[in-house]
Amino acid sequence: MALPITCILPAYIGVDTDEFTRAYRSIAHQTAQPEEILVVLDGPVQDGVESFLDAHAGPQLTVVRFEENRGVAEAMNDALPLARNRWVARHDADDIMMPDR
Repeated sequence: MALPITCILPAYIGVDTDEFTRAYRSIAHQTAQPEEILVVLDGPVQDGVESFLDAHAGPQLTVVRFEENRGVAEAMNDALPLARNRWVARHDADDIMMPDR
């Protein structure tokens, strides 16, 4: 069951592709999944991150790309109005979400 929540996941060039993949999957495999996962690419990212996102395209995933890295706070502030849902959770690209968060 999807909850009316958007989970925002910011990423930038410094994030390891494997870490990003684990972080994304930990969000997507929640016992109660968020309705939207909004990935914010804050400037360039590793090629593996782009490939992973292309392979996981679908109605749950929204990707926003910013040309230059401006930092997580500014990326989050710019992403918030783009969220489809009123309720938002934030998750770091190098972190793992417990299954029942």
